[in-house]
Amino acid sequence: MPVPYLVLGLLLGALVSLWVRRAWRRARMRRRFRRARAGEIAAEELLKKRGFRILDEQVRRRQHIFVDGERLDYEVRADLLVSRWWRTYVVEVKTGKSAPNPKTTATRRQLREYAAVYDADGLLLADMSARELYEIEFPPSRSQRQRARTTTAFILGAIVGVALAVLVGGF
Repeated sequence: MPVPYLVLGLLLGALVSLWVRRAWRRARMRRRFRRARAGEIAAEELLKKRGFRILDEQVRRRQHIFVDGERLDYEVRADLLVSRWWRTYVVEVKTGKSAPNPKTTATRRQLREYAAVYDADGLLLADMSARELYEIEFPPSRSQRQRARTTTAFILGAIVGVALAVLVGGF
């Protein structure tokens, strides 16, 4: 076999291989998106059955961080925004085996980011493989606890001060 045919055959084989690989990836992504969308629809039904009202889907929020003093903008997108009674919740819908587990690093980080970005009263994790809904709460940070203690001490001090003023001054 002449060398040009061999080279041409190798190139053609490489191109076909790349095309098949890309087609397989696209098909896998389409299946993943279909499963995710089906999970979101099922989550909406589950939430409605549990008394939640759907406020919005694919809720986007812009946020920024500073990297070496330079502002870096980014966008966060939560699956659902719902309410029940007077509380608003951000909902993350998960399908599959490991993703719905709050111990999974990626899921936990995503929920923590939602807690920081969205001005909501709570977080819900919808595990659509198990058809379960979990309320997620993160403990307050040390600085939040310190602010709460300082505020409480200030309010108690103000109450004691007013009470003493009333007792001593006869208001």
